[in-house]
Amino acid sequence: MQKVIKIDDQYLTMSHYKEPLLELKKSDGFGYYGCILVSLDKQFIQCHICGKLFSHLGTHVGTKHKMRADEYRNKFLLAKTTALVSETQRQRMKEHMLKVIQRLSPEEKKQFYLNK
Repeated sequence: MQKVIKIDDQYLTMSHYKEPLLELKKSDGFGYYGCILVSLDKQFIQCHICGKLFSHLGTHVGTKHKMRADEYRNKFLLAKTTALVSETQRQRMKEHMLKVIQRLSPEEKKQFYLNK
């Protein structure tokens, strides 16, 4: 079952979480430790620091809160592999990368995969 939370005018659902949830104190930020809050349309994820919604949280955190993505994940007890982009944005990035790879020559593809 999907948990849905209403915050102001936004309905959010939880992603990448385990029970029991530990809610952040209002003075510490928004949401829950170890959990990403996602808009129901999967276009946005909530910043634990300011509570605003973004499609690319990593960029926001770096520019507005002067924090690296790994520091953010550590502070809010997120797994190291938790994506800080919305599912919609992740799909766009994936599709773009697949198009780029398709345009590469066989030699460029070989170099691309060797450099990974």
